[in-house]
Amino acid sequence: MFLAGALKVDDEEKPPIDPWETYGAQGAIILYVLRLLTLLTLPQVIFNFAGLLLFNAFPGKVKLKGSPLLAPFICIRVVTRGDFPQLVRDNVTRNMNLCIDVGMENFMIEVVTDKVINLPKHARVREVVVPSEYKTKSGALFKSRALQYCLEDGVNMLSDTDWIVHLDEETLLTENSVRGILNFVFDGQYQFGQGLITYANEHVVNWLTTLADSFRVSDDMGKLRFQFYVIHKPLFSWKGSYVVTQVGAERKVSFDNGLDGSVAEDCYFAMKAYVEGYSFNFIEGEMWEKSPFTLWDFMQQRKRWLQVDKKVITDLGWPFPMKLHHLPLFVTGLVNSNVVALISDDLREGRPTAALNEGNISAVRLMVQTEKETYQQIRISFGFGMSQVHQIFHEHLVVRKSCTLWIRYI
Repeated sequence: MFLAGALKVDDEEKPPIDPWETYGAQGAIILYVLRLLTLLTLPQVIFNFAGLLLFNAFPGKVKLKGSPLLAPFICIRVVTRGDFPQLVRDNVTRNMNLCIDVGMENFMIEVVTDKVINLPKHARVREVVVPSEYKTKSGALFKSRALQYCLEDGVNMLSDTDWIVHLDEETLLTENSVRGILNFVFDGQYQFGQGLITYANEHVVNWLTTLADSFRVSDDMGKLRFQFYVIHKPLFSWKGSYVVTQVGAERKVSFDNGLDGSVAEDCYFAMKAYVEGYSFNFIEGEMWEKSPFTLWDFMQQRKRWLQVDKKVITDLGWPFPMKLHHLPLFVTGLVNSNVVALISDDLREGRPTAALNEGNISAVRLMVQTEKETYQQIRISFGFGMSQVHQIFHEHLVVRKSCTLWIRYI
């Protein structure tokens, strides 16, 4: 602020500076462009302000618009790698009991996992284990692969008029969120919906990352609420949890979007649905989640977001309004993303076990079997350092140098 001249340390009058004479044409243009870049955030600011001003950010108890007994069938789908089976079991039991307490009858909880969890047998609970050999048509990976597996013929048990509520393994329902979902499906006018997620509930694992996630809560209360209530389009994207979809619409949009659509499947899915003309709405009632437990996980999460922002900006196939959201996020986070990438490589050297677990090694194996990806694409997709990529190929996958000629270093 002092260097820019916005704040003064004394009352001394300073002569005005002509940037064209002082810095030259090139320097002046760069300075003006940098100043104008701050205006890129204006659409988001307007949407946030309008959402907080026009709608009640702290509504009371959500009132049901109909009897839960008459609601269409709802599948609460939880996608997990299966690394924390006890957490999944506890949350499935807690969420199921809450739904029953609210009065729901036509529902089930479906857990989609890479590893067997052995959920207790129950008429309302289904465990779906994604086969290790399963491959999508486009080579989608990670969560996209699991979500697409559920939509395949022979696996999917739902009709096109049923509804899916997508949750992460740590997501907890609340009475208000269940009531809001019921009202949303009763209305039936919109194919996709999303509501508010808060993070500072019950036991807080990491106060620093939880505080940093507070901006996501304000985004939900303002920007997300306004875009869905007024425009009914995901102009500024959405999140991957507390997502409610109609089965028929989800199957048409699909999660089978290749490697590009696997880094942040929620963003990619929303943009496809937007382009294909589907409508969205906001769902009242909040759900509870946990922020990343460590600063390392927090940085990796933000790093993936920046990768998606870059992809959206450089891909001419996406609508321009979406670029208005992703461009400022990318520009303002560009320096930070480079720092995080450097930190990523350094930290990975000191903690290889965090990167080289069986899940990641299996995912890399599946990637190279499905499509000939470059070292750089693999490194970006998993957040590895380059040394970890080499270690996986030459130690865990036992790939000889002569066999890696097609794995380019671009």
